[in-house]
Amino acid sequence: MCSGHGSCINGSKCICDPGYSGPTCRITTKNPDFLKDDFEGQLESDRFLLVSGGKPSRKCGILSGGNNLFFNEEGLRMLMTQDLDLSQARFVQFFMRLGCGKAVPDPRSQPVLLQYSLNGGLRWNLLQEFLFSNSSNIGRYIALEIPLKARSPSTRLRWWQPSENGHFYSPWVIDQILIGGNISGNTVLEDDFSTLDSKKWLLHPGGTKMPVCGSSGDALVFIEKASTRYVVTTDIAINEDSFLQLDFAASCSVTDSCYAIELEYSVDLGLTWQSVVRDCLPTNVECNRYHLQRILVSDTFNKWTRIILPLPPYTKSIA
Repeated sequence: MCSGHGSCINGSKCICDPGYSGPTCRITTKNPDFLKDDFEGQLESDRFLLVSGGKPSRKCGILSGGNNLFFNEEGLRMLMTQDLDLSQARFVQFFMRLGCGKAVPDPRSQPVLLQYSLNGGLRWNLLQEFLFSNSSNIGRYIALEIPLKARSPSTRLRWWQPSENGHFYSPWVIDQILIGGNISGNTVLEDDFSTLDSKKWLLHPGGTKMPVCGSSGDALVFIEKASTRYVVTTDIAINEDSFLQLDFAASCSVTDSCYAIELEYSVDLGLTWQSVVRDCLPTNVECNRYHLQRILVSDTFNKWTRIILPLPPYTKSIA
């Protein structure tokens, strides 16, 4: 009667949760349409309704950098989000490892289920099942399209590992949860890094916002120690008129070291990547000028330089 968003009194009246009202507790306040958590600080109640059986830790190794959410406790193992507005959302993505260390996870381990609910948790539907296996203890990146049936103004997600009487045979970890995006893609991405907007820059391990190399303001700078350094944008709709323009510096002065920064694109939520610029060599008769695919090299860009790059036709995609 109360749509999972209130308490039913005597079978005839609803006391609705905050943000819901009316006889059957319908939504009146827009829910957040984006969620991101890297588990570096305190677990925020405005993101998660329930965290049980796990804590931020590095005891199971590092997935993408820093802490992850480590589930190794008995009882209930569950991570449940607040209600989200996923009516226009495109993806749910995260890093996951099932099992820890080099030992193969116990084959008796129950799978971890990713589920969604449209009625405040009264009924749950399966989005994806993650099985423990001989190779599941290797961390991997997972990206899923949010299906049409899960898109609503009030969708709740949960990661849940069923158990036998609250006992588990293997631990697991999750990190860098991202839920959101836009099914139509963004036609423009523009930023001067006065702030670091998580909706624009989904991942940036090793990067921080600060002035550098005499910049007039803040820039996205990769000076932190990290196993990998990269930055990933949100989905962008690319057409025949799209271009990339940025100020770029690989270093602040001439150095003896020589390295390159890869410029890549993905059309499958970051599962696979290809070079934006491809080698164009004398053996290729279709080339009107010759260049290598690695254009962002340190010996060329040893100071701030404006780059304007028309995006090739093969990068075209709605997202």
